[in-house]
Amino acid sequence: MNIAVIGTGNFGSTLIKLFTKAGHRVTVANRSGADSIQKLVAETGVKLVPTEDIAHEADIVVLALPQKSVAELPKQIFAKAKAEVIVVDCTNYFSALYGKIPEIEKGMIESVWVEKQTGRGVVKAFNTILADSLVESARPEGSSNRIALPIFGDSSKKKEVIARLVDELGFDPVVLGPINESWKAQPGSPIYCTDLDREQMLIWATKVNRKTLTLNRDAAMASSMALPQTATWKDHLQCVRKVALEN
Repeated sequence: MNIAVIGTGNFGSTLIKLFTKAGHRVTVANRSGADSIQKLVAETGVKLVPTEDIAHEADIVVLALPQKSVAELPKQIFAKAKAEVIVVDCTNYFSALYGKIPEIEKGMIESVWVEKQTGRGVVKAFNTILADSLVESARPEGSSNRIALPIFGDSSKKKEVIARLVDELGFDPVVLGPINESWKAQPGSPIYCTDLDREQMLIWATKVNRKTLTLNRDAAMASSMALPQTATWKDHLQCVRKVALEN
């Protein structure tokens, strides 16, 4: 497939490496230009294209940038895109890091906000796992304790495509519902960055309390930021698990 990734930070770069390793043709767009991703281009062979052109030939467009930056994308970014292009939203809302978005602060579901900015329906996926987990925790299909990744969206066909991609990368896809239920996977949820297996995820997905998401999100972030600089990604994962699974 032709996969376009917008954003070449740690998470976006990790996805790019995994997609190219799996044999997909990958194009990328970022705000920093070619000099900032020379190593990534050399390692993966991806092609850097202008952001306004990134969706033209893509089967899948992955939004891997800070959520607030979605509103800064070119307004006509999907004007020449295929009608059936799949837009994957793997952004998360962290107001303490990137500033507040008034609509979300008033209760709008994060991915619904993304849909309004892009003018396209989205599939919510890949937002509930750390970049290091993506690299180190992938397992073959059928393996015990295989990490599950939730998928939300309004198109069954598009969710099926992303489910196959999730499986291809070494994780169990769990299709949980339409986009208006994607709040269940927002930061602060027990299925957000807690590395659950399929059975655990199906159980915890029924226990998500929307009223506590913001409180848990901020508590997990505070706990994580209090860790020493020597802390590993697994230490940060445990901070999130402790808050999300015990509250």
